[in-house]
Amino acid sequence: MKKVELIFVPTPGAGHLASTVEFVKRLIHHDDRILVTILSIEWHSSGFADAYSESLATLQPDRIQLIQLSRVDPPPLHLWTLAPEAFVYALIQSYIPHVRNAVTKILSMKSTSDSTRVAGLVLDLFCSPMVDVATELGLSSYIYLTSNASFFGLVLYLQALHRQNGSEFEYPNPENPNKDLGHLIPGFANPVPSCVLPSLMFNKHGSYTASVKIAERFKDAKGIVINTFEELETYALSCFVNGQNPPIYPVGPVIHLDNLPHPELDQLQRYRIMKWLDNKPESSVVFLCFGSHGCHGPPQVKEIALGLEQSGQRFLWSLRMPETPLNDAAGAVHYKNPEEMLPEGFLERIQERGMICRWAPQVEVLGHKAVGGFVSHCGWNSILESLWHGVPIVTWPIYAEQQLNAYMMKEVGLAVELRLDYRGGTSDIVKAEEIEEAVRQVMDAGSEVRKKVKEMAEMARKAVMNVTLEFAWSYIWKQARKKRLNRTVNGRRWRVELIFVPSPGVGRLASTVEFAKRLINHDHRIWVTVLCIQWFSSGFVDAYIEEPARIHFIQLPQKCCHKCCVHEIYFQLNPDVATDLGRPPRIFLTSNAATLGLILQNSLEFEFPKPETQNTDLGHLIPGFANPVPSCVLPSFLFNRDGGYTAFVKFAERFKDAKGIMINTFEELEPYALRCFSNAQNPPIYPVGPVIQLDGLPNPELNLVQHDKVMKRLDNQPESSEVFLCFGSMASHEPPQVKEIALALDQSGHKFLWSLHVPPPVDAAAGTVHFKNPEEMLPEGFLERIQERGMVCRWAPQVEVLGHNAVGGFVSHCGWNSILESLWFSVPIVTSPMFAEQQLNAYMMKGLGLAVVMRLDYRKGISDVVMADEIEKGVRQVMDAGSEVRKTVKKTEEMARKAVMNGGSSFNSIGRFIEDMIGNI
Repeated sequence: MKKVELIFVPTPGAGHLASTVEFVKRLIHHDDRILVTILSIEWHSSGFADAYSESLATLQPDRIQLIQLSRVDPPPLHLWTLAPEAFVYALIQSYIPHVRNAVTKILSMKSTSDSTRVAGLVLDLFCSPMVDVATELGLSSYIYLTSNASFFGLVLYLQALHRQNGSEFEYPNPENPNKDLGHLIPGFANPVPSCVLPSLMFNKHGSYTASVKIAERFKDAKGIVINTFEELETYALSCFVNGQNPPIYPVGPVIHLDNLPHPELDQLQRYRIMKWLDNKPESSVVFLCFGSHGCHGPPQVKEIALGLEQSGQRFLWSLRMPETPLNDAAGAVHYKNPEEMLPEGFLERIQERGMICRWAPQVEVLGHKAVGGFVSHCGWNSILESLWHGVPIVTWPIYAEQQLNAYMMKEVGLAVELRLDYRGGTSDIVKAEEIEEAVRQVMDAGSEVRKKVKEMAEMARKAVMNVTLEFAWSYIWKQARKKRLNRTVNGRRWRVELIFVPSPGVGRLASTVEFAKRLINHDHRIWVTVLCIQWFSSGFVDAYIEEPARIHFIQLPQKCCHKCCVHEIYFQLNPDVATDLGRPPRIFLTSNAATLGLILQNSLEFEFPKPETQNTDLGHLIPGFANPVPSCVLPSFLFNRDGGYTAFVKFAERFKDAKGIMINTFEELEPYALRCFSNAQNPPIYPVGPVIQLDGLPNPELNLVQHDKVMKRLDNQPESSEVFLCFGSMASHEPPQVKEIALALDQSGHKFLWSLHVPPPVDAAAGTVHFKNPEEMLPEGFLERIQERGMVCRWAPQVEVLGHNAVGGFVSHCGWNSILESLWFSVPIVTSPMFAEQQLNAYMMKGLGLAVVMRLDYRKGISDVVMADEIEKGVRQVMDAGSEVRKTVKKTEEMARKAVMNGGSSFNSIGRFIEDMIGNI
């Protein structure tokens, strides 16, 4: 029987070596034909690593061989302190000739053998530059990522961002966390805050540069092997299975269940620890351990001790000594044993309730029935070990990618958050109260986190039982069978292309593109073309259009439209075009489910409501609304006798011909409306929202100076103290209304930011007064009176403003995008609709208890003026910190964010849409 030999090159360090060896053991148990050679690199003497290496001798020596490479002079030690990734990169570079020589010798030895062939190199993350060695010697190369799939997303993101920016990231300002809109990293369903990115992203001493060089080599590998499993990172793994990346092989959890041997932990220590645990009740002990390199200074140690003491919980604490400073002349205090750092009398007070040790056999401790919680640095090996044993974790990351690991665990609901952004080596101290609260939460026997972790433990064990290893051949075969569109025709892989035709206007274009991004992120088989229609030249739209991967934009020729032909109505491409071409049409409704009810109720022409008959209006029974809808909140086009109503009816009649309707809403927001439409009479309904552009829409009128001026002012305001007034990209008020708004803001006493647009000239011959800037419309002396209390600007970055912690209320035109953005950031809204379906949106928000009503029936273009007293009242109500509206909005924010996460209602709905669409091809 012919043998296949793989040569592994792990990064120096016990964790990397252990994970590599466990993976090797899986390989040789999975297939008798596999032989393995491990080339071991060292840069300092480590009893921990030495002891582990020696233990390999007890494995199958005929199938696993360990070769210690000759030591080289390491890079300057100060580089390790300044930029650890740069240090390791330089070390690996110096080992490349030694690896080349070792591999060449192995190839030479095997060349005379007919029974064994060297198949390739399996390289650790930091060893990716050695891909060139494999290529030079005619071998395949694979990268083994000892971290998770989400970290691979960061690797891809790092490459893409470097191509755009070419420099390190800037550290986020801790005083303005809401200013950070996060990063759209492949593998994460939500934007990732800057504060949880690894320090290497911000390191200006070489770590960033080294990491980019490492990341760039991933594309040259024949495959990426990741220490994770499908059930844990379903979404992340689905993002990477495409033609742009090498094949991905999730092979985890790869963990060393027999414990790592450690020279400092003799059998007497181990016996003492395990005997102490044997005498404790089930799930009654919280275990604190921060990895082989994790330690805290005396001030932090005292806070941990105090937090544990106050919690009343039993605990086992692996307390390491701080590493000796490089410069002993700095006057640092050195401790001979960890007990010297504890508060006076602490050990006496805790007595039998707690135990402190220098080292503990972590895997064995986590597997003990007495352990019910784990305060951890969130190294990936530790996370997998905790999941394997069903022990919920408290996040306390320290260095490397641990902050990102902690964030991922929080996102999937598998951890209690203590800190996500803590970094070792800073002056930040986690206080005793925070620690106490987290310990109490993780030890809660009935918590949701505990239930989810138990479920994940079962899935982790099944992952390695049912499919011991899917590396290479078997995994590819399985994936090809699982996905229908992975079939090939004439040797070519299928993909699905969708053609989107959004209505003219930046709001609908933005919503369409964001939905397209969701689709391509959800399924690698999806490609999108967007046909852009414009009836006027818009720098706003032009600036928005970019070309993300797998989304292509085509600008259709611009046609001149006579002004009287433009109605307040949705645009729709005739479905006959799709039908004629044999492509089933689908409709994406950028508004809400309640609007669909209006579309379905299109059989009667409406009479415009008169103020004097308001009390006799019985309203309209519209599907999706539980109560009759007053005529005064229906869109103006329903009353338009110049073609608006007729056009709307023609538009609405085509909905029944669609194969499906995607709606920019989510089940938790409109459960009643969605239930009304889920029947055989209507096409399938897919709620896929909230679909919003969290980076803010680019705007040519808003330069960086304006942007910084707006945001800097908000940075100096107290939390939730500012009311924001903005009425959309196409809305403006006439001077009389502007003066009433100004008077109301002046009288309210509240801080405010007002995005005030100048009305566009309509007809110069009509004698209309035109203003060059908005300040000309304001009352005399207004700007002087409000001074620092308020700011008036032409444009503001709406999404960024709503996400700022200073903003506590939003006076809005109630466009659906604006409503979703306000809900996403938990900012209560004041209704001031102007045109289109905005009155209906405002009415819906009022019915759900999510808005303060100023006006529901205001319409732009009529002589009605909202008086200052009404506006002032609306502002005061929306800024009430204890209002029911604010509480309801906060709950809805949480539901909105969960809806788009992996497993959320909208996430699942997108998946259902994709599968239904593919099933009809």
